[in-house]
Amino acid sequence: MPRLSYLPSPTHELLLKAGLLQDERALQAWRAWTAHVRLPDDPVDGGAFRLLPLVYHNLIALGFHDPSLTLLKGIHRRTWFENQLRLRSLAGLLDRFHQAGIPTLVLKGAALALRYYADVGLRPMDDVDVLIPTERAREAIALLHRWGWREKPYREMRQVDDNVIAARHSWEFSNEAGDRVDLHWHALFTSCFPGADESFWRDAEPWTIGGTSSLALNAADALIHTCAHGGQWNPLPPVRWISDAIHILRSGAHRIAWQRFVALTQWLGVTLHVRDSIDYLIKNFDAPIPAEVLTELARVPVSAEERRVYVCLSSAPTGVLPSVARIWHSYRRYQTLWMARASSRPPIGLLAYAQATAGQPTPLHLIRRGLQLIQRDVPAWLGSAGKSRIGRAANPPQ
Repeated sequence: MPRLSYLPSPTHELLLKAGLLQDERALQAWRAWTAHVRLPDDPVDGGAFRLLPLVYHNLIALGFHDPSLTLLKGIHRRTWFENQLRLRSLAGLLDRFHQAGIPTLVLKGAALALRYYADVGLRPMDDVDVLIPTERAREAIALLHRWGWREKPYREMRQVDDNVIAARHSWEFSNEAGDRVDLHWHALFTSCFPGADESFWRDAEPWTIGGTSSLALNAADALIHTCAHGGQWNPLPPVRWISDAIHILRSGAHRIAWQRFVALTQWLGVTLHVRDSIDYLIKNFDAPIPAEVLTELARVPVSAEERRVYVCLSSAPTGVLPSVARIWHSYRRYQTLWMARASSRPPIGLLAYAQATAGQPTPLHLIRRGLQLIQRDVPAWLGSAGKSRIGRAANPPQ
């Protein structure tokens, strides 16, 4: 199996250890990282940059003081300020949904930063995520339009239609002020079938933000959501899920009913995502998870189709063939879960699913996108093959 892209690189892992471990190992990791990266001269990728506020806070807590931390202090302050603006926008949006009678459940960054981190400056976020009931997605989108929010274009697709709601779990919206919200009608991209979110809603915890009442996932469900969402390929290294999971566990592990955790993981169809994530957390970050949880997850039957989808979603789509395979296996899994959980066929077929997930509004757009990928990839394939032939010919027999 190829290396899973959501697991950190060695340099990312050093930063994570500097930000999460609570003993001398954190200092050792920081020294090892700074031996290879000189701030501010050397560039860091987005995944690493997101971890720097956490590293600053942890090293200061361990009594480490060094001129190199001055830059990190500024990054922490900027993150805190930007997050305050996002949380203020979120509170206003939640209040409007509340007045319209639409229930809301806050996901990901905003809920995690406020409920599990020491301060909101430790957990950068680019947008806010709000879950609404699936059956009210159309109503919520109409309200967003009325309030001045518009869909963020995804490739060639400019608006959310019924196929998008059937195939996808969310869509990003923005307003003229630059605020961004990812509106979810399903909590997870892997689980878009009837009833997928019932447990999330039923066992959510009341929560208030900016004086507005909403809901947040309980600790167990937040951990499942973090592991499942983090366990997918992302052009920006998605290593932040590790920090989120550790913070959830440190403050909420004692409240997790692990048998329910395993059962819900299976129901959602994310056993492999969660199992491998938990295994990594235990081995590398002393995660307070009972060993028998891994044993129980290993006993959950997993189909060959689910394994193929897991590999596709967890690996970078590097060309047209991997992209096609990703769509095909994702649809098969979507279809299988829908039929198993709802005892009926999904409302859309492969073509409509491919259009919605690939961001192509018509079959013609989808075909054109495929031809663009082929046009991009074929020269690289031919060039690679040509280099191989030249290389062999350049080495005469001995």
